[in-house]
Amino acid sequence: MSALQDALRPYWLDGLNAVSTGTSRSFKGWLDGEDYVVSSFVAGSNVIELAIGDVEPVVAGFAHDIDRFGAATLETIAGIGVGNEFANSRAWPLIRSYYAAFYAAHGICRIFGRSVSSLAADNAATLRRVAVQSGFLPGHVIVHEKVYAFELDVPGRSISGAPLSRGSHEDTWRQLDDTLSSLQVRILSSPGVIVAKQEVFDCLQVARDIMRTDGASGNWLSKVRNNLNYRHDYGAWYPHGGGRHWDSVDAMFRAFLSDPLAARAAPDNKVVARFAKGCALIVAIFVDLLRDLSTRHPGSRSFLLQRSMPVLRAA
Repeated sequence: MSALQDALRPYWLDGLNAVSTGTSRSFKGWLDGEDYVVSSFVAGSNVIELAIGDVEPVVAGFAHDIDRFGAATLETIAGIGVGNEFANSRAWPLIRSYYAAFYAAHGICRIFGRSVSSLAADNAATLRRVAVQSGFLPGHVIVHEKVYAFELDVPGRSISGAPLSRGSHEDTWRQLDDTLSSLQVRILSSPGVIVAKQEVFDCLQVARDIMRTDGASGNWLSKVRNNLNYRHDYGAWYPHGGGRHWDSVDAMFRAFLSDPLAARAAPDNKVVARFAKGCALIVAIFVDLLRDLSTRHPGSRSFLLQRSMPVLRAA
């Protein structure tokens, strides 16, 4: 067990560890099942509230998404290294690092009860239809095809969904930043060894500081990825740039599955080194959480045995 696992375990989505292998329906798939009522809608903010009878299928939907994002994260980082295209070529390893961290961001948020989900036309139509069936006048409940942040409250048997406005990547990073901030508050206000709690708090703060570099609203990694992808900046593409900072970048490629508390100390004085460190740290946090979750099923049949753990063993 790691200090990070011990500090964050109490805040997992209620009942998540008890979900068994064999999940087949995502959270959005659960929404399409219409097994809920629309209990309220706030005009202006367009926040929608759902009342749930049976929460277990919803938690299983979250688990399904966590498992697929876990497998995607681990498959993306498998084999990342230098020189796959040309000697000293680092552009695609860096871009793959970003996407691994992006998938990990989705997974981390869901572990703690928050789903950043892009509603398609049929998903939005389903919610509007259920609203009418729940007693709202047609056209009163406004649900668009866009990204929503859904918060699952298991004890309260409810879900709130708030529309987001920045686009899938920027919104996901903002939601991760907010999730990590909330965890920091809860960690420091909980009982336990102060030194261990402070280490975990600091680890999460390093990730947040990187995500908020240069005044970004949590989405700095996305900005650097755009520069890599479309402007071919930082000497990652041919003719490749030089400098000692690339040694730090290469070290981060080898550190994706390492202890997050160790990864936080890597040097990050150059943009690409800081970018690689941020990606590696977010992936390491997610993988540490997956390892812990996979061992906490009461019957040793964790849902993570379906995808994530087989990929982790192969990676």
